[in-house]
Amino acid sequence: MGKKNVEMGILRLFPTLLYQIDATELIESSLKTLKNIEWTNKSNDASSDKFVLRSLKYISGQFDAKVNLCLETLGYELPMKMTTSWWTRTSPGSVIYRHKHTNCMWSAVFYPYENTSSIIFEKADQPQIDIGFKCTDPQFIPYGKAEIQIKKGTMLIFPSHMFHWTVENDTDKYRYSLAMNFMPHGKVYHGDSSYNYK
Repeated sequence: MGKKNVEMGILRLFPTLLYQIDATELIESSLKTLKNIEWTNKSNDASSDKFVLRSLKYISGQFDAKVNLCLETLGYELPMKMTTSWWTRTSPGSVIYRHKHTNCMWSAVFYPYENTSSIIFEKADQPQIDIGFKCTDPQFIPYGKAEIQIKKGTMLIFPSHMFHWTVENDTDKYRYSLAMNFMPHGKVYHGDSSYNYK
């Protein structure tokens, strides 16, 4: 008797979306903003100015366009617009510690250099019973950590509430990245509530 074929399908229900998009054409113009940065001088350093692209409408508009291109899959009624932008600088042997972004919906990080440390994202919807699993594919694991390798010119776009951090900078040079946050732009109506995001 032959073995019976079993029909099986996997529905990825309510997936966490993380987008990678090429933005190499923005490397040169972005790096110009790095020249006169004042740093906070902490171990995982950041620019004192959290609006480094605010006056540069062309560049910020290009990043807005990249984010909105990716988010077309969701069909938002309003476009996203950059609210804050800042440089990070990680010294050799250091890391950016586990954190999430607040007062925003989507966040992004742009990597203008080679040899950038990978970034780890965590989905913490862990059940009370945790027996562990062998799968490491971020498209299948229901919770846990996923490490993303970074390529020069890549922009990562992710939900702001996701915890993330970097692995150690194992080079002898500073590691730079440009971080950004995004909010809807325009008037949002939902049931008996509305708000005009300007």
